[in-house]
Amino acid sequence: MSSNFIVSFLVGISGIYLIKYLWTKYLKFGYDNFNNVQKIHTLKSLRVGGIFVIFLIFLTSFLLGVFNQFPMIFLCFIPLIVVTLLEDIFQNISIKIRLVIIFLSSYLLVIYSGSILNDIDIVIVNIILENNVLAIIVTITGIVVTCNAWNFIDGLNGISSGLGGIILIIFSYISQDIFSNGFSEFLEISAAIYISFS
Repeated sequence: MSSNFIVSFLVGISGIYLIKYLWTKYLKFGYDNFNNVQKIHTLKSLRVGGIFVIFLIFLTSFLLGVFNQFPMIFLCFIPLIVVTLLEDIFQNISIKIRLVIIFLSSYLLVIYSGSILNDIDIVIVNIILENNVLAIIVTITGIVVTCNAWNFIDGLNGISSGLGGIILIIFSYISQDIFSNGFSEFLEISAAIYISFS
């Protein structure tokens, strides 16, 4: 466990509690409206936890110098961050708009990082993935499907963020040998913040 992880975890724990305290004390919006059938909360629930996490990932990445090494990754997520913020606060962004924004952020991430699925050890699928355009479409679709599947467990008292943190740790470890531009450190910081949130 590196010092980046420990610092990020401590920033995450203290930052999330401080932001949550200030939000609940001074702001009166961003709470669940109890109108959605998929919600499991029976009491007043703060919907803006993702805003806290995103803010702390940006802050910690900047403080630890990772933002300087890997600034473009943050630009890929700006459309998603904006729509998430607006949805959590106002709860009126249509599902179609959110889906388009997830596709846009996924496209930007795939194009910027060059991470394209081109081999899955199934011969017939690998033949399809030899076409670069189809490989990009399959990669983007896989990211979008994963994002939407993740929403099914979002809000279950830390299951989503805890599991996300564990997965990000694994991806951080794997990416050490693949990327040398700060991506692994960004994933490590994100993992620590997510785990501190759960």
